[in-house]
Amino acid sequence: MSSSRPSTPVVLFRAPERPWSLIVAIALAVLVLLPLAILVAVLGATSGSTAGIVLGLVAGLLILLVSCMFVITMRQRFTVTTAGIEVASHLSTRRLPWSQIRLVRVGPATFRAPRATEIVLADGSTVRPPATSMNFALWRGEMPTAHGADGTSPTRCTLAAIDAHRRYLAGEFGR
Repeated sequence: MSSSRPSTPVVLFRAPERPWSLIVAIALAVLVLLPLAILVAVLGATSGSTAGIVLGLVAGLLILLVSCMFVITMRQRFTVTTAGIEVASHLSTRRLPWSQIRLVRVGPATFRAPRATEIVLADGSTVRPPATSMNFALWRGEMPTAHGADGTSPTRCTLAAIDAHRRYLAGEFGR
């Protein structure tokens, strides 16, 4: 007897929808920011003074640091699947199975992730993926007003997660 449940999770929603954003960020860092950092460091090194050399090297390292942070920030993802929610943040990826999720809602207006999708887990802890916040609306392909005039309206990210959670609770994805 075969099961109707797929063996691999099916992606129901992904934000951002453009998977090439990370590739563009890496290309921008390698093609623009890396040569700029090298140029600044070389100009500082050829200035002849110790202060110029140090300043050039520090400025070059600072540009490299900014480019790394840019690439790391563009890594963020929010994926809703039939198995649960996957949150890729700056340096890690967290997979939250539906069995651990108690509630999905619009989060508070925090500084780092204003009105992000808030996932309340069975143990009472919360996860707020920054990729779903007001700060990343344009990056997700949404208007800055996607969260409504007062910022409390759920966006496509939150609505997709709520819908999938309801479907899981109804037994559509199996338990």
